Amino acid sequence: MVKKIIITEMQSDKLYKPIQKLIDKSVKKIKMEAEDWGMDAMDEIHEVTSVDRIEIDRIDLSKGMIKVYVNVYINGTRNDFDNFLNELEYYINNFLPSVTIIENEIINDNEFGPGIDW
Repeated sequence: MVKKIIITEMQSDKLYKPIQKLIDKSVKKIKMEAEDWGMDAMDEIHEVTSVDRIEIDRIDLSKGMIKVYVNVYINGTRNDFDNFLNELEYYINNFLPSVTIIENEIINDNEFGPGIDW
C-alpha cells in the first residue's frame, strides 16, 4: 500500500533550505567529479566550470510533484546547462524522489568580461 503525503503551502516554505542545501552539496560534488573527467568530456567540463552557483527561485507543489525552479549563475557566455541540471536532479532524487529541477533563468552576474553588455 502506497501512502500519499500532502504538503501544504506552509510546509512548502520549509523545503527551501533543505533542498538548497542538497543543491549546493550536489553542485560541489559534480564539480569535484569533473576534475577527473578526460579530454573526451571537454564540453561537459566546460558546462560544469561555467556554473558559479545554483539558487532556488521557487518551488511548485501542484499536481502532486515537487518542481524546483532554479536560477543558474554563470561566469561566462555558455547558455546550455541541460546535462548539468539533469545530473543535479539525479543526485537530489537519491534523497528526495520525485523532485524535478527546472531552469528558470541563467544569470551572468560578472561585472566585466565576455557576455556582458556594455
